Amino acid sequence: GVSRNGEKNFFVSPLMENCNAREYLERLKTDGVSELFDIARGLKYQHDNDIRHLDVKPDNAIFDGQHRALVTDFGTCIVRELEGKDHGTGTRLYMSPERLRGEVPTPKANVFAFAITMFEV
Repeated sequence: GVSRNGEKNFFVSPLMENCNAREYLERLKTDGVSELFDIARGLKYQHDNDIRHLDVKPDNAIFDGQHRALVTDFGTCIVRELEGKDHGTGTRLYMSPERLRGEVPTPKANVFAFAITMFEV
């Protein structure tokens, strides 16, 4: 679940037995399409709840023993009502052009980062 205490967001998850998406999909030796859908569903849920992750990348998705993915590392996320100018936190390689320009992040920034993630893994 996700919770907020003042300006801090917290994320609590079950124990995930496997490693990040890059390492996990390398071990599977498959295209990883169904596993990547879990990440996409997680991002959709975040967007539906006005959360912008802002650091989507293979290292921030982990897998459990049933091959289900979970998006992690919400340290750079923002909630829509708290939006303001982008402070450029996150991993630059996965940042959308508008984020690199310092514009206010939208869900499109996460979609851009997810596309790079899919290409990479």
